[in-house]
Amino acid sequence: MNQIWTALAWIGVVAAITAVTLPLAAIILISVASVREEAAHSLSGQPPGWASAMARRLLGYHADPKAARAARHDAVLRALGESEVRLPHARRTLPDPDQQPASGEPGAGTGSPWQRQGAGV
Repeated sequence: MNQIWTALAWIGVVAAITAVTLPLAAIILISVASVREEAAHSLSGQPPGWASAMARRLLGYHADPKAARAARHDAVLRALGESEVRLPHARRTLPDPDQQPASGEPGAGTGSPWQRQGAGV
């Protein structure tokens, strides 16, 4: 009878160690993989290594191919120097606000601090 209790105690110790070790190992794996993914800027593509692949599988993460295609399209437009942005749901092409000159904004040093507008409260 004493051997049964000893065996059950060892099973309990092993189960407790496993219950603590596996989540810690998963946390460390996901943390390392997250840092590598961020450094490689690879969330929309293939994982940079086996740790990242395992973390993606563990978390059930799947890269969205449409988002990757849109990111490549934006990179091509930036490389070509396009000055217009085309949104898939827009009916017409909109000008890129980064390419437009600022207008109607006061320059530095114009006016005085005493000429500020009121808050309108």
